[in-house]
Amino acid sequence: MAFEKFKSEQGIHLDDFIHLYNEAPFELIDGERIPVVPGVASHITTIRAIMRILDAYIVQHQLGQVFSEAPFILEDKPDWVKGSRVPDVLFFSAARFNHYIQNTPEWQSRPFILVPDLAVEVGSPNDKFSDVTKKAEQYLKDGVQLVWIVDPQQKQVIVYQQGHNILQKLAKDDLLSGHSVIPDFEAKVSQFFDLD
Repeated sequence: MAFEKFKSEQGIHLDDFIHLYNEAPFELIDGERIPVVPGVASHITTIRAIMRILDAYIVQHQLGQVFSEAPFILEDKPDWVKGSRVPDVLFFSAARFNHYIQNTPEWQSRPFILVPDLAVEVGSPNDKFSDVTKKAEQYLKDGVQLVWIVDPQQKQVIVYQQGHNILQKLAKDDLLSGHSVIPDFEAKVSQFFDLD
């Protein structure tokens, strides 16, 4: 499916974004609509494992909200989308999310107009490492504090954080930390690849 290209400085009206996204999900990056491609089984099961682990911890400690494959948008001015992303998993801290919903009365009828604290991308067999790295860098540029790139094929996680290039490259037996974004969170990398 071919998508029309928008000029990055122009963006798109929020109503048009919602209409077009409902027709076929996409990300809006540097003015270009990039289709959201359905994942393969290893991608989907890894997202499910990450969601289960993160959500259990975050709910138990009342740290915020975790969502799967939810778009967030960047606004240049009210009702004007200058970019959008759809991480496989995203986390908003409780303080930032509560402030957002209290100050955005129409929040339930829009995509999130809030940059997440954590964005997680799960690689697919056809992903190029350079594309995944570029995506992590874009998240940081957008204001995301912590990015996890999860690779089901290599059973590893690459961690990016604001102010760092690659913070860590973790193998399946290593512990993944939530750093200051998700305080005291730790999980063994291999847990992301368990089907149970």
